[in-house]
Amino acid sequence: MNFYTFNPLVKNGSHDFSGFVSKITITMVMKSTIQFILRQATGSNVLLTGGAFLLMAVGILPAAMLDIARLSPTPPHMDFLFWPSPHSLYATIQAFGTDGRELYRFILLTADMVFPVVYTAFFSFALGWLLKKQENRLDNGWVLFPFLLFFFDLLENGCLVAILSLYPKEFYWLALLAGVATFLKWLAVAVILISGLRLVIRWQSAKYKEVKSSQTEIG
Repeated sequence: MNFYTFNPLVKNGSHDFSGFVSKITITMVMKSTIQFILRQATGSNVLLTGGAFLLMAVGILPAAMLDIARLSPTPPHMDFLFWPSPHSLYATIQAFGTDGRELYRFILLTADMVFPVVYTAFFSFALGWLLKKQENRLDNGWVLFPFLLFFFDLLENGCLVAILSLYPKEFYWLALLAGVATFLKWLAVAVILISGLRLVIRWQSAKYKEVKSSQTEIG
């Protein structure tokens, strides 16, 4: 009797064993990441990453978009469309002109690569901070949800960079993938904002009940 026939984890072959090890590894990485985020989810870190988020969202990126707008009669609003169609995406890229396309690609490879890192840290720390404020602790796994937003945003950026680099050749499937990534990105944003609002309401409701209870006891 050898190891593979005796051990139930690998009785169906090495693929089952490697799959089991992969699941264990992923679970350990996720738990370690959650614990790290919760440790770092302090008020000061939320304020620090929130300030960096505002700097990027209100200052740096809008200024970069204005630079593109000066080179093109068509405003560069592709990132803000809920689900851009391949036709509208390529029409916008064509309207950018050569200089506008080069500048937009540069922005996608620089500022728009840093921004996902910044907002992922901010959203994760903010959700972790709010989770620690809950009277009845909810699933801490919610702090990982901003990483999905991070993935979809990078996928969108990668598609746009490829489209800009390959232009004037047009690839329908690439533009379609960019549109799907954009849709999933905004869907993730909505889920994060709704989750954050829900946690704030739960936290404040618990505080209100605590105050009312103490007032009743005093009365």
